[in-house]
Amino acid sequence: MKKILLQCGDNSLFLIIFFLLFIIVNLGYYYFLAFSFQLSTLFYVWLLEFAALGFAYECTEIILGLILRESDVPHVNKLRDYPPVALLCVTCDDIDTNILKNLGHQTYPNLHIFILDDSQRKESRLAVDSLEFKVIRRSGRIGYKAGNLNHWLFRYGSYFPYFVVADADSLLPDRFVEQMVCYAKHPDNHKIAIFESLIHAWNRGNGFVRLQSIMKPVVHRNKLRLDNRFESTLSVGHNNLYRTAIVMDIGGFNENYIAEDYATSIEILRGRKWLCRTVPVISYERLPANLNEFAKRQARWAFQTFQLLNLNISGLPWNVRLKILGTLHNYLMPIVASVGMILLVFFNLQRWMFSPNLYLSQEMIGVLIKSKFFLFWLMYLFLPFLLRTILTLREGVAIGEYLRSILFHSALFVATIWPVIRRLTTFWTGDRLGFNATSKATCPSLLQILKLGGPGFALTWIALLSVILNPIFSALNLIWILPISLSPLLIYYYQRSTI
Repeated sequence: MKKILLQCGDNSLFLIIFFLLFIIVNLGYYYFLAFSFQLSTLFYVWLLEFAALGFAYECTEIILGLILRESDVPHVNKLRDYPPVALLCVTCDDIDTNILKNLGHQTYPNLHIFILDDSQRKESRLAVDSLEFKVIRRSGRIGYKAGNLNHWLFRYGSYFPYFVVADADSLLPDRFVEQMVCYAKHPDNHKIAIFESLIHAWNRGNGFVRLQSIMKPVVHRNKLRLDNRFESTLSVGHNNLYRTAIVMDIGGFNENYIAEDYATSIEILRGRKWLCRTVPVISYERLPANLNEFAKRQARWAFQTFQLLNLNISGLPWNVRLKILGTLHNYLMPIVASVGMILLVFFNLQRWMFSPNLYLSQEMIGVLIKSKFFLFWLMYLFLPFLLRTILTLREGVAIGEYLRSILFHSALFVATIWPVIRRLTTFWTGDRLGFNATSKATCPSLLQILKLGGPGFALTWIALLSVILNPIFSALNLIWILPISLSPLLIYYYQRSTI
């Protein structure tokens, strides 16, 4: 099987497996499920198709991650010359002078450091001005981060064949720029416009950050194995190196979108003329240290991802289109999960009202387990988990850590259902997100956690109660709904625990 898959062309392999799995799941729906033509059925079918897309995409990534080797990007071992490189640190009232000072530790001899400061607060501007770097400011703040970068690009870009972008929380190892230029200078990489690094967290001092980082080895391996091979790497917008001429050739960074990283890399990838690749160079950033920070970032990312819906995708490879679809799928999950739980509650209440005495007996459990319907749903729910467990263990992540990460991220998902939906309502009402960065926030109390994610928590508890009232028809739902009902307590514990 592995040999057959590897004989397929790189650009078609992902598509073949994805559509094959998607078709198999839909055949399972047709064979095991009975549908009637009602309004509620239409919602149910929509949820099933949404789930089938997620199942097919996730399983395709895992299967290929298990069978494919890393797609190496060549590099020169030693630089013979040192072309001028600009290091751009983009700031907006999120100044950490200790982090910014670290930029000056780079070993690359022909490096020019610029602070592109959009800060409005006087104390932030004074902090930036106290550093020994060239500070660039603009009269307005049009175009978000992209506008800030373009303001520098079309004034100074022609002097630098390469530039590196860092955020205010970026921590770059001393040889970072030198290592990135070694990749850019290799002749086989002349079509690569953006070189992405492998980004880790530098603030792993509490359990909240550490649990966000457990799956990083798997994420990074997928970038090197899959995204590079299938030409679907999209820029994350920082801790990376750009070829200046190519960015200028497409008109600079796209100022129409808050997510200038995706929007700009999509323009670069259009028509397959240029590429974006991840290279095994380590860099660091600050991850959210508590639920307040995480919820703000998640809501902002959801908004800016949906803002890309009107982006022109003509000329993009299908693998890139699938990548964008997968990202949209992730940020639609809070809405879909809410609709699914509401339907589950109505279904269970309806069954309970007509058959209040139906409870799980030993005989009923035996009939349920032997049914083909049960086996289908069991495979549907657990196959991605089993495949991802194999992949995770192969990357050296301990099984206990992996299970703890799943529980933690499930709790985070429930806690951020309401913040994400609330932010997305501003997208559908036509409002634009203000120009803001994800700032540091205080660690919330248990009461504040309940307030922040209140509607999501409440819906989860109501769904759990409905399952208890109607266990014979929805017993499988206990597998996922019982653990996430403890979300507030899990988050409160982990954001206060230390390593």
